[in-house]
Amino acid sequence: MRGWGDEMSRRRSAAARRKAFEREEMLWKRDKLSFIAAVAAFIVSILHRVLFKPDVMTGERGLRAVFLFSLLRIILGLAAEASFGVALGRIMLIKRSEPLVTAADTMEKKYGSCKNKKKQNKAGRIAGFVLLYGFLFLMYMSFGVRETALYSQRNIKDFSRFDNLSYVSFMGSTFMDMTEGETVAVEVSGAHIGTDSISYAITSRRYNSRRHSSLTYRFSVLEDGGYENIVQVSKKEREKLEAALDSEKTYTVRLYKHSGLMASIEEKH
Repeated sequence: MRGWGDEMSRRRSAAARRKAFEREEMLWKRDKLSFIAAVAAFIVSILHRVLFKPDVMTGERGLRAVFLFSLLRIILGLAAEASFGVALGRIMLIKRSEPLVTAADTMEKKYGSCKNKKKQNKAGRIAGFVLLYGFLFLMYMSFGVRETALYSQRNIKDFSRFDNLSYVSFMGSTFMDMTEGETVAVEVSGAHIGTDSISYAITSRRYNSRRHSSLTYRFSVLEDGGYENIVQVSKKEREKLEAALDSEKTYTVRLYKHSGLMASIEEKH
């Protein structure tokens, strides 16, 4: 009877180990999918930031374009953050199976000390997840501060220097402008289209030597005779405005109250 009982115990242990390994394999497959989704969301978010910019930034069409661009940017950013959160959570917070139980584990379970350890381990995993995710979140929020499609307008309106937060400001301000339609008239002498640019030094090592280069981003802006930025315009609008403006004349520029985008520009008579 004892031998038969030992055999049944071994079978139960083997079945438990098999189930544990199957569960572990399933969890790892889910983790892979979570990471793939996180990376995909991050790549799409970056591609949208780098490759796509509003074609129109003036008038009611410009308001809608900037609003939709900012809204999509926020949605993609939140999707990337949520995907990374899920991926990290699956790795750091989900309890893994223990297919092999040692004699020490058995003694701990018998005397109750294992429960305290589990509580401590869970608290440690939660703390680690919060700290790591918080760090990654701050990195992501500050990522892209060097270049944004609305860089010049962000500086003109003194919106947040953090790229992702500035899109929240643009979405809110353009929405209010679309709802209210209020504008402010500004007289501009010597109006012309200029280029607002930012450059960053890049240093690389190669063959025991350093190479220095720069990365430059350029934006089209309406400037006055003193080269002060009045409002940002899109690249497609640049050529049309360059052909229409005369730096010897004075223009009345109407800017939307909240976003500061251009509603219209007319020669002053």
